[in-house]
Amino acid sequence: MPLIPLAPQFLVAPQLSPADFDAAKEVSVTHVICNRVEGEAPGQPTMAEMAEAAAERGMSFEVISVSQGLTPAQMEALDLAIATHSKILAYCASGKRSALLWAATRVQAGDDLEKVISATEAAGFDFSGFRSGLASLAPSG
Repeated sequence: MPLIPLAPQFLVAPQLSPADFDAAKEVSVTHVICNRVEGEAPGQPTMAEMAEAAAERGMSFEVISVSQGLTPAQMEALDLAIATHSKILAYCASGKRSALLWAATRVQAGDDLEKVISATEAAGFDFSGFRSGLASLAPSG
């Protein structure tokens, strides 16, 4: 399971299993966020199983489901998590939704759009098609 860094305190990954939390703990992850919908795919671990696995390793667990597009509530929840936890691992089926939610949240918080896009590109995500949407989230002024 690859842990893909977007920032020193924020990693993304494709679908995890409970056993993958050992690797997350080894790199000092304190909080895990699932960006999938419960039961999205056959064989996907339940949120309860994942929360239990995180707790067994001393990590907190949160669900910020992303299915079709991003909402202000999702970005607010991630912004709060970033402000509250020292190192976060967010996951979805491929890592892309988690990376896009991070990018949108960071741009909305005032981070430089080009630096955010560069971080996602360095991690292997092509968000060129989202550039104008991300730019629209930047605070004005």
